[in-house]
Amino acid sequence: MKKFLLLSPEFGLGKGGIQTWAYYIDRLIKENQHQIVSLGIRKPTIQKILQILKLNYESDVFLLMSWKMVIGILPILFSSKKIYIFVHGNDILSLPGYQQWILKRIMLRPNIYFIANSEAIGKIFYALYHKKVDIVVPPFIDTSFSIENKKITNQFFTITRLVKRKNIANVIKALQKLDQEGIPFTYYIAGEGSEKNFLMKLVEETKLTGKINFLGRIDEIEKNMYLSTSSLFLLPSIFDKNEGSIEGYGIVFIEANIFGVPVISGNTGGMMEAVIDGITGYHTDGSVESIYSAIKKALEVNWDEAKIKNFSSLHHYLNQQKFLDFIVK
Repeated sequence: MKKFLLLSPEFGLGKGGIQTWAYYIDRLIKENQHQIVSLGIRKPTIQKILQILKLNYESDVFLLMSWKMVIGILPILFSSKKIYIFVHGNDILSLPGYQQWILKRIMLRPNIYFIANSEAIGKIFYALYHKKVDIVVPPFIDTSFSIENKKITNQFFTITRLVKRKNIANVIKALQKLDQEGIPFTYYIAGEGSEKNFLMKLVEETKLTGKINFLGRIDEIEKNMYLSTSSLFLLPSIFDKNEGSIEGYGIVFIEANIFGVPVISGNTGGMMEAVIDGITGYHTDGSVESIYSAIKKALEVNWDEAKIKNFSSLHHYLNQQKFLDFIVK
């Protein structure tokens, strides 16, 4: 039995894709009879710092949800203990020079292994730092639960941070085109972020008030309720090169697939792997016309919900023996 220490900026469900993945890594390790302590260290207290220092010496294996979490294990960084660092996209893009220098020094350590959340991110990592990741592991969650699906025709749903990269503005403009054609729909947007006020104003300008509804932050139960009743999940994210921000995989697409809901995604980063075009949804280039065409086509398709759900099951946290063997070896 090994003792793991997992460090993440935050930990728990409902806080983002990386945090959700960390939660299920914790569950996977516990349910395979190993010990693990998982901590969020974005706002460390003196008590937590002392706890982490103590765990540095008590733990056998270290799982870092970002390379920046190395700051929590400095006392053992140059030991022989194994350290696994997850690479998910935004954490390695557009880094200032001093951070690139630190990351390159970390890469020289023989006891450190890198795990990418998609083949696409693994390739970006190699292109930037000339180092191959040690393994690619798509994010995993609990896909075993079920809620009775009561699909509402032409109900669309998005849950995300409302930032430019998520491309919700172009979704609204694409839906305006549907509305102008007389195609009825209701669209629910859950989440908060810097773009929210802009998006709310855009809804007014496009005269879609009442058809597009902002939910703010919602909990897991509410999220699953909207997913179970929606006919499409919309999140055609783009690669924001100026901000160094990309969709590393898109665990939320898999959450939609659990309910047999097809998705409309972008075509950059790990989305090309998280969404099987024509089977679990459609890729778009993020433009208004591409999103509009994909939504319209999706509404005409008789989707095979069994295939969509089967793809989601590949991401069930208890089906990750390859990953478990890799970190336990």
